[in-house]
Amino acid sequence: MINDAKETRRFPRVRYTSPIRLQIRGSNSFSRTVGENVSETGICFVNDRFIAPSTPVMFELEVLSRVLHPVGKIVWTTPFSHSNRYRLGTEFVEFEENDRKFLADYINLNQ
Repeated sequence: MINDAKETRRFPRVRYTSPIRLQIRGSNSFSRTVGENVSETGICFVNDRFIAPSTPVMFELEVLSRVLHPVGKIVWTTPFSHSNRYRLGTEFVEFEENDRKFLADYINLNQ
């Protein structure tokens, strides 16, 4: 069977299974998780806690030997079946331009 689904994303995504450190803005605690995929404008990751859409989240992403610090907001959250885990989609809303360009170059190299 041929998949006729058309890609509607504006920015390409690549697999990103590296550790992520995140902090809900305004919270004192950090948590760690693992990414699934990343684009120049957002990241998808799995988490043990539900985080509501529109929640601002600060990230530490290691890309090659560089640590990036984008701030994102949760766009969607989907629970895994028969699990206490969630898949979350995030849009970056604050990102240093040099770091965004570095991430874009990394994505272009890994497509």
